[in-house]
Amino acid sequence: MQSTGSSKLSEENAKGCGVPEGCVDGSLNLGTARSVLKTTCCSTNLCNTNYPAVPSNPPPNGKKCYFCDGQSCNNTLNCPYFEQPVHTDVEEQIPE
Repeated sequence: MQSTGSSKLSEENAKGCGVPEGCVDGSLNLGTARSVLKTTCCSTNLCNTNYPAVPSNPPPNGKKCYFCDGQSCNNTLNCPYFEQPVHTDVEEQIPE
């Protein structure tokens, strides 16, 4: 699922077979948009009938992080309960 604020931009659902190591959950919140990956794994025949629930507006966990909005990287964001502040460097190479 991808969302901006409380508006859902898109949601993609898939079903299939995979290795247990592929059963992971994760999210990335860039302040201006948030992406969430939620998987549910099972071990019996035809057990993947339902899609996992993805919280659209999870409660904060008390931690804050900075985010960039194209003009400034000093904006603050309340981290949802399952997210931690992270730092990502993006290097742009300029042709000479």
